[in-house]
Amino acid sequence: MVPNMHSKKRLLPVITFISIFFTFAPTMAGAKTPVIGLALSGGGVKGFAHIGVLKAIEKAGIKIDLVCGTSMGSIIGALYASGYSPEQIENLVAEEDWAKIMNDHVFRRRLDHFEKKNDGQYSFRIQGKMTEAGLIKGQRITDLLCRWFSPVHECEDFFQLRIPFSCIATDLETGKPVKLSKGFLPEALRASISYPFAFTPVKLDGKLLGDGGIARNLPVSDLKEAGADIIIAVNVGSSLYTKEQINSIPRILEQCISFFGEQDLEKQKTLCDILIEPDVKGYSTFSFDSIQAIIAIGEQAGKRNMSQLKKIGKKHADIQNIKAFLPDLDRHSRILFKEIKISGLSQTRQNFVFDRIGGRKFRSLNLDEIQNLSQKILGTGLASLISYKISSIPEGKILTFVVKETEQFESNFGLRYDVDRGTAIKTSFLMKDRFLVGGRSSIESVISQRPRFLFREYVHEFKDIGLGAELELGYQKNQVSTNYDFTNQLKYISSVFSGSFSLNKKVSESGQIGFGAQKKIGFAKYRHTPAGINEHDYEYSSVFSFFSSDTLDDPFFPSSGSLMQVNLSKFMNLGHFSNERKIEESNKFSVNLLSYTPLSSKTTAGIIFFAGTITGNSLPGDELFYLGGKRVVDGTSTNFAGLRYQKLSGKNILQTGAELRFTLKNDHYILGRWNTGKLSESSNDLFSSKYISGGEFAYSLGTPLGAIEVSLGSNDFDHNLHLQASLGNSF
Repeated sequence: MVPNMHSKKRLLPVITFISIFFTFAPTMAGAKTPVIGLALSGGGVKGFAHIGVLKAIEKAGIKIDLVCGTSMGSIIGALYASGYSPEQIENLVAEEDWAKIMNDHVFRRRLDHFEKKNDGQYSFRIQGKMTEAGLIKGQRITDLLCRWFSPVHECEDFFQLRIPFSCIATDLETGKPVKLSKGFLPEALRASISYPFAFTPVKLDGKLLGDGGIARNLPVSDLKEAGADIIIAVNVGSSLYTKEQINSIPRILEQCISFFGEQDLEKQKTLCDILIEPDVKGYSTFSFDSIQAIIAIGEQAGKRNMSQLKKIGKKHADIQNIKAFLPDLDRHSRILFKEIKISGLSQTRQNFVFDRIGGRKFRSLNLDEIQNLSQKILGTGLASLISYKISSIPEGKILTFVVKETEQFESNFGLRYDVDRGTAIKTSFLMKDRFLVGGRSSIESVISQRPRFLFREYVHEFKDIGLGAELELGYQKNQVSTNYDFTNQLKYISSVFSGSFSLNKKVSESGQIGFGAQKKIGFAKYRHTPAGINEHDYEYSSVFSFFSSDTLDDPFFPSSGSLMQVNLSKFMNLGHFSNERKIEESNKFSVNLLSYTPLSSKTTAGIIFFAGTITGNSLPGDELFYLGGKRVVDGTSTNFAGLRYQKLSGKNILQTGAELRFTLKNDHYILGRWNTGKLSESSNDLFSSKYISGGEFAYSLGTPLGAIEVSLGSNDFDHNLHLQASLGNSF
């Protein structure tokens, strides 16, 4: 059958379409949308250059489809993949105090009273049978990651972020790279940044993971495997240094790590399409004071590669993810939680901790308040590392604290040296929950010219009665060479055995009141010019009450907060324990106040005030008030700038002073101190007789061993210049 003309006209459009399709189909197939991958290397603080490169990438009109990062590159990459703009990331980074983040100290105001007593006294801590495999557990960086990524806590598949994301860690058992793309994002990032010797490694999915830079610092091949067609790689990792350049501990660490990854790094560079290498050679992994300069260097590197970036431009369409998570980070906006949970603690410890943080009940919290709760849990001493996770159920939001429980046994070591008191070593063996939940049993010793030993049992609070308790049994040897009441010279050596028991009540987060009883037995030998040598033994009992409030933010270099201590004691049954001779009763009262206020970002002012009085004539030399020395916290002397340790003594004391501290840079300080005071036999003389004044200028440096300080001071009592040097903790 031959088709008519009408049929031919109807077939013509169909034939034309088929002809055009087969002619251009190969061209259309060749125009497949390319997948653009972004690889961000590790490099510590140098990794902030990635922020500047991201700005350039966006200016070039490039839509990134895949992101993979290592170490610091994983953090910046995860922020970008979560929906933050480069400008938002820069603001987040700029508002943080990175020097403070890179340590483990719990915010001091969140510590309970037992922990505050020990704060600043120890340099090293061993929990259980093994030490941690790193100097920093990473609590504050964990807090930071949980806060920054709180909008995406529920995204357990990182490929479901706004931009599909993965990060690289190193399996420390095999040395091979491990790509992390599922789980809890802050935990994965914490593993990727576990810099050797600095951060403790992370146990995840049966592996012990360390910094990804050890195995693969520039993850280009991982993007290839994920389907990237075009890869932009940004490398800020260190190349190998020459022997002349290896001149610091950070440089040695970088060199050792670079040895492992150098061969892989060169291979990864050959796999990328665009390689951007910001010129950060003048900076180290820990250059926290140069963040803005490093970001600017990254932006400059992006501009130098702008012509290559623009060739990619907008050649590809946006890829639609299955589900998009967009950041809405406002640390002050409130979230209503239906329930608060804790995982990782035994049930008995959970109950104790919930009492500290206000229970499991409904609560409206912002991100800062969540972090404060985390710090309160750490302040109990029952947790060594905490992260938190925000999740949703049909009934509302749930806040879960994920806790790494502390070991029941703990050993601590502290070191101190100063010109006046010589060298001292303090050790303690601590047992947690040994007898009661929340209890602390400790055996402490100080080996020095003035040795002391102490057993302490402390319970924060008995839930049924709302009171805490403390039992102390101790021995202390004192050696004193002092001017009593400004006139007579007193040399005094004593050995004292003591026991005390007290009950206390928490009246605020930082305030505590209490009362108790004490018994002391002592052996003393003293030379009191011109009276001569005298030896005696003594015993006495006392009852006491106290109030203390401590809101200082740092034990060595506080920038804000105050300390107040008020003590009242009544001494009874004084006399020689070898016979029943009784001597008149005595009373002792003292009040101590320190207060610090920031005047600017680098300047802090502090004031001190101390006053005390003793009634009666029977107290041994151990109970007198002493003046002189610095960083003294053992209760045997009151700090006085320009005066040697325990230089002056008396039954009544009045002292005031001020301190001005200027921060040169992180942990480097210049200080000026001035004080004036009076010691006297009679309280009436405190306001009528001569005061002495003293002052000093000092340079201090904060170190892992404690503060190092060198000072030059003088006073108008002996008119001598005193050069002081000290190292280590206060105890």
